[in-house]
Amino acid sequence: MFYKVNAVYKQASIERQAVKRRDLKDRPTEMFEGNPMMYGAEVEVLVMQLIRTGRLKASTTLSGTVLNGMLMEYTPSNRVLSGEVIVFQNEMVEIFKEMTASAKKPKYVSSVIIEFFHSLIEHSIPQQAALQNLLVNFVLENRDYPTFQMLLQYHVLNENLELARLLINLGSKEGMKSSGDAPEGPQKTPMYYEPAYQAGLDMMKKLKTYDEIVVALMNEGLTLRALNFAQAYNIHSMKLSSYLEVVETLRQEGKNHEADILFKRIAEVRKYDEVKLITDPTHKAILVEE
Repeated sequence: MFYKVNAVYKQASIERQAVKRRDLKDRPTEMFEGNPMMYGAEVEVLVMQLIRTGRLKASTTLSGTVLNGMLMEYTPSNRVLSGEVIVFQNEMVEIFKEMTASAKKPKYVSSVIIEFFHSLIEHSIPQQAALQNLLVNFVLENRDYPTFQMLLQYHVLNENLELARLLINLGSKEGMKSSGDAPEGPQKTPMYYEPAYQAGLDMMKKLKTYDEIVVALMNEGLTLRALNFAQAYNIHSMKLSSYLEVVETLRQEGKNHEADILFKRIAEVRKYDEVKLITDPTHKAILVEE
């Protein structure tokens, strides 16, 4: 990694020196040397330097939208013209990809990437999604769940729907079944990690993707909990047949008590929809027949 960063620095230094030589050439007289603003090229360089300095520091006069747009560049067209060197995130992603692909000490590689994340957070620089996905996948592939828990606990990772779904899959019963059959190699399936399921539900709730929570609960077999949540958060237009199928499955498995409780709850929700439609014609039913 250090060789890669050093190569970027050397390239920036070469281009910086070239710019300096170009701007110092053919100055008219020595009386203007004390005032670089007298030269058109110098003005251009000064403006570019100020813009690039703004990329590194959050406390600039640039608006948040403009600054974030600069920081999220994928293909920088120019290098730094001052004494500072900017390493863009897309450049670091390529470096980290090489490190993770041939990592002999996964904990060390993880610590290096996390330190880079710390630098981004310290300077209020938004993370690229590719960089976060790279870290998450690498940590999970190596079953480093303490580190993964730390990343979640201290909000190192940006909360988004993709990460929430990953947490749900990691902590679901299906994830537990597949973990025993996980193939070896860089593409191996993450192992089962039970706390991730609730963490995924909490993240979805923060993101207000309530319909996704209902789907996750249904897939996990928590049908009654899904129905209660749907009524509490006004999730509508769910298929009645899906819930009746669960009731029938429970009866076939000999779980008559659970089936009776769920069937009674379904009847209560349908009654709630009927009453609500009388008082509010715009109400959308929670359970609908196909």
